Amino acid sequence: MQPIYNNSCPACGGSIDSYRLSLGLPCRKCLSKVDKRLLSSLDDREKLTYILAETLEEPGDYIYMYIRERDLKFFQEFFENATGFKMWSIQRTWALRLLNHENFALIAPTGLGKSTLLHIYSLYIMKMNKKIYFITPTIELAKQTYNRLIYYAEKTNNDPDRIFIYDSRKSLHKKSLEVINNDLEGFIFISTSSLLARRFNDLSQLKFDLVVADDLDAILKRSRNVERILRLLGYSEDIIDTAFRITILKQNMLTAKILDKKDLYERYRIEIEELRNKIVEYRSRNNIGQFVIASATGREGMKTKILRETLDLEVGGVMDYVRNIIDTYMYYKDLTMLKEVLQKLGEGTIIYVSQEFNEDIKEIYKRLMEEGFEIGIADSRKRDIEKFLRGDLKYLIASASFYGTAVRGLDSPKIIRNAVFLGVPSFTVSLEKSLKDPRKLLLILSTLASKGFDVKEHLNELMHILSKMSVSELYILKKILNGESEAKDKLKDLVDKIFFIIDDTWNMLRELKEERLYARFGLIDLLNKNVLIPDPLTYIQASGRTSRILNNRFTLGLSLILYREQALLELLIKRLKRYLSSIEFKKFDDIDLETVKKEQEKSRTKLL
Repeated sequence: MQPIYNNSCPACGGSIDSYRLSLGLPCRKCLSKVDKRLLSSLDDREKLTYILAETLEEPGDYIYMYIRERDLKFFQEFFENATGFKMWSIQRTWALRLLNHENFALIAPTGLGKSTLLHIYSLYIMKMNKKIYFITPTIELAKQTYNRLIYYAEKTNNDPDRIFIYDSRKSLHKKSLEVINNDLEGFIFISTSSLLARRFNDLSQLKFDLVVADDLDAILKRSRNVERILRLLGYSEDIIDTAFRITILKQNMLTAKILDKKDLYERYRIEIEELRNKIVEYRSRNNIGQFVIASATGREGMKTKILRETLDLEVGGVMDYVRNIIDTYMYYKDLTMLKEVLQKLGEGTIIYVSQEFNEDIKEIYKRLMEEGFEIGIADSRKRDIEKFLRGDLKYLIASASFYGTAVRGLDSPKIIRNAVFLGVPSFTVSLEKSLKDPRKLLLILSTLASKGFDVKEHLNELMHILSKMSVSELYILKKILNGESEAKDKLKDLVDKIFFIIDDTWNMLRELKEERLYARFGLIDLLNKNVLIPDPLTYIQASGRTSRILNNRFTLGLSLILYREQALLELLIKRLKRYLSSIEFKKFDDIDLETVKKEQEKSRTKLL
């Protein structure tokens, strides 16, 4: 017996069985018999939807479905002409949303074809005289984007002279801003996010049909970039202010709810509804451009909430990553060990220096140079990155930072093979800030208990407080503890109790003789009064440089963490499993490196 789905028939909107639905057919009431013509079209959705739209008395959604399938078919042919490959299933799903003019974030593994799809889509709509703006976090990625667009333009009979890049230091098109401001119809402009801020006055007269943000996190580092992007898409300052007002009111509404001020809560709710209607009306009356994010890590903030209110855009979290990387680890002894490892791995290796390692990158670079290594450094000059990507340098050393130049954007499947991390990828936060986070305070107290301190009363008090608080209440409590909001009424006594516990915890930490203390969420550096927290996202992004799509498959990469703190490594692996459920780390000495290197070469060799 087939399951029945209510309100799901594409034609009449009534009930339909799962079998018919899976075939793309309407319910039996709309179509009692399936003739030979329909049966022969089941594998061709464009033809099937055309026949149904033409023959059904009530075609319902089949007209829209036919148009959608026809548009997708045209785009797929354009994509195959440009790349020589068919689109992957996930790319087809994204393409449907792009062609439907949706604003969204392409959230997927690094190297799964997000950038390629957006390059082809940009050229596709440029043929329709659309104006496109690519914003990248680094000039290296801007140049890669430019070169690929030029390559694909020649493959698809697009005019490469309508593709521009702006580089303030060595401009490939010195007058690119002047050219695109001269009423040029249909073009692609590429720049870094820093140019968006510095030269916005030159861009502000333009309205773009599509803005592509490659790496939203880097773009949002400048506070006003969201407003600038919205202006370029066609939003007025008044509407942007309206969206900002909504985000403030939502916070106020949450506070009113916690303080049980029902009248105030209702007043905020009504005002938010009125302001949202204002934004919807503006969108319906104006031709607003499309905004697409090529990657997103789901880091929420005030700026992303403004995007949500204006564009209905959701910035989601990281999904389980598809990758082809051998993850390994080894205890780090000294620079001699690093030299031996690099010699074994050979060319195409990036060395990422983490905050746990806490040593000067330039000093390590200098010492490796003196030992005869053909190595470059990813610094502000960035010339060495270009040499490394050309194969003129065998090694590159860089910072293991989430926004690091060599962590995001480098895409060279034939060159980049290995990632070596000096220290566990991590970031630091102040110990004071950690103590003012009630959940982290609880973990620190638990650690102190294991060291013999009598914290039972504090633990019970804090657990009692947390057990009665919702996530939203906890958010407000953290803001109060950090001095970002004022405690009122019933929260004041609660805050005073927690501050007493924090002060007492400080005193106990001062009594410890160790310089470092493991506290389950990170490693406390008592000497410098900060906490080292493992950074799984940086590890995913950086190691992902070694495994990219080439010839329609993933190249094989190798990643090695040279760690000093066993506890920090274990915590990183535990956190990585939230994103990469199947990830497994091996001891570096246990792998057959020569076999791995042969497999790496094989994965980068074009199939005959």
